[in-house]
Amino acid sequence: MRVNCADIEERISHITDHNRSPIDLYNSVNSSKATRETRMEVVGWIAVCLFDCKLEGSFVRDWIVGKYIARPNNLDPKDWIEYKKNLANEDIPYINKEVIPADLDCHLPTHFKFDDEKFQDELYKFGIKCKVYREDWRYIVLVDLDTQTGPFIVDLIEPHVTLTHDCIDFDVNNLVLEKNYTRDSGMRIDIQQKSYSIELETIFNNIKNKCFQILRPNDYIVEQRTQNIIQFL
Repeated sequence: MRVNCADIEERISHITDHNRSPIDLYNSVNSSKATRETRMEVVGWIAVCLFDCKLEGSFVRDWIVGKYIARPNNLDPKDWIEYKKNLANEDIPYINKEVIPADLDCHLPTHFKFDDEKFQDELYKFGIKCKVYREDWRYIVLVDLDTQTGPFIVDLIEPHVTLTHDCIDFDVNNLVLEKNYTRDSGMRIDIQQKSYSIELETIFNNIKNKCFQILRPNDYIVEQRTQNIIQFL
């Protein structure tokens, strides 16, 4: 399998290799070749390698494995961000669904308390500007709102949510990246055994072929998420 995955392994290392040089990181953010995706990789690297987060979700699926990119037609990058009211009646930013990759989903570690000000300081070292929103179960970090490459969002999810988040909806959403696993993606939930018996190679192939398997009984929430992932396909 590795013969066909050299480019995927390289993108994994951009997130998980603690030994990436400061020059390499700086160039990924500020050089003429820097893109929205390379800037997202550096923010992901900061979360994973400096704050011991686990990176999951659509960024791993869409960019790390699939290398898919999409942008809304005739829409200024500043307008990719939409605001919705949460239960506390606060305006929370969301990325337009047509933007791929959309955001970074990071689960905070259990072994030390996350400091959002230190996280912002690490971003500022590379000239990355952000704004932090706080909910009970996560930090929402709006990044690069005023950059030419376009904004994105980082969700930093509290550990207690991670511990109870034991259901998986689709096989292609089950990948996770961790610090120092520089060539490998893991599974958030082990579905290699019965009753699923789905291996990593199958998940990678499904992402590349733009297909997926539903792993939960169908209900309203799964139906909504199914429609969202069909838009990605």
